[in-house]
Parts: sequence; C-alpha cells; structure tokens
Amino acid sequence: MKKTIIVLSLIAVSALSGCSNVQMDSFEEYKQKTENMSSPAIGLVSTAYMGDNMVDQGMVTKAKMIKTSGGKAFNYKVKAGEAIIELYNDKYFWSEYTKLITDNGGNTGSVRIGMNRDTNQLCVLSDSYSYVECNDGTAEIIDKNIESINNFQQNLIYLGMPEANKITIGYREFKSRIARDAFSNDITYNLDLTNEIAYKGAVIEIISATPSKIKYIVKHNFK
Repeated sequence: MKKTIIVLSLIAVSALSGCSNVQMDSFEEYKQKTENMSSPAIGLVSTAYMGDNMVDQGMVTKAKMIKTSGGKAFNYKVKAGEAIIELYNDKYFWSEYTKLITDNGGNTGSVRIGMNRDTNQLCVLSDSYSYVECNDGTAEIIDKNIESINNFQQNLIYLGMPEANKITIGYREFKSRIARDAFSNDITYNLDLTNEIAYKGAVIEIISATPSKIKYIVKHNFK
C-alpha cells in the first residue's frame, strides 16, 4: 500500500490545532448553510400515490462532507462513511472528530480524517497534530442534508378517496425531523364542488384522482 507521510511545520501545526487560526474566509462554500426548499416546482404536472408527499416545503441544512470507502493510516482503520468538514487549508480538508476510526485493538477513537485536495487520498491527522499520513484509500467531497435545529418541513400527503369524488389530504409538520403532532391534520375535499384545494396557503389544482393516485399542479406553496 502506498503511503504518504507529511511532517507538519510548527506553523502548520498551529494553524490546524484550533479553528481560530484556520483561514476560513476564503472557503465560504464549505460552511454549513440553511436553505429554503420546495417540491414539486410551481406549475409542474405531478403525480403522487397513496401515502406519498404531494408538497414538501421547508428549511434544510446542507453541509460539505468527506466521504470515504475506508482505508488505513497510522494504527487506525478508517471505516466507510461520511464526516462533516470542519477544518481546511490549501492542501487538505479535515473532518470534525469522527467515530469512523478504530485502532488496531478495535477501540473506537475520535480522530480527524482528511482528504488530500490534489490526489484525493484518504488521510488521518495524528493525535498530536504533528504529522499527516495518507494512503491509497480514496475520499471525495459531497453535499448532504444534515440534522439541525434550523430544519423545518411542511408536507401535504395523499391519503386516498374515502368516497366517490372526495379526496383526503394529510398535513404534517416536522422540526429537526421530529413530527409536531399537535399541528397534524387530515382534511377531506369534495371535488364535485371544486377542483382547487387549499391549506395553510398552499393551493393545488386537482387534474384527476383515484383511490391509489392523484395528478395535480401546485399553484402556490405554503405561506
């Protein structure tokens, strides 16, 4: 197995040993971001089956992560998995302390894994922050939605047809993926009266419906 061992200078050690010394301003794209999301797009003809979400809307937190299929460095074995990027410079990305690592004795440790930005090699930062070892294991940078106290989601769900020309829609709210049951509600609409339904600001035009699926257009999202 090809290995690369790099001894860090005292200056580099100082830069990596604390977030306050890492130059982060030029790496804004690697900070966690909370964004609005909504699906499907306004005006798009969509189909949902029984139990499917018809409308998804909310705030999600995205993070840049190191993803690896695993490898070895120092006395550690790195398991396949993902870890959020916390430190970075012009040569490496480093994860937050992660449980993806076990030592030769099988003990799980909290150590930073990294990726060489030039070679995509998987790297491990020594406990003392004094040197780096990289090997033939590979890593990549991915975007992923993560748990956050800022996450909030609203859903409308198709619950079928209890009677001819009547449809039931479920409303659900989630905060950090935990259901807010006090806000849940199931509403039945009579399509003989109108083919346009609304709830909490979301407006949907119903094109057709059967007990197993519904075709519709979202005209307006939740307020």
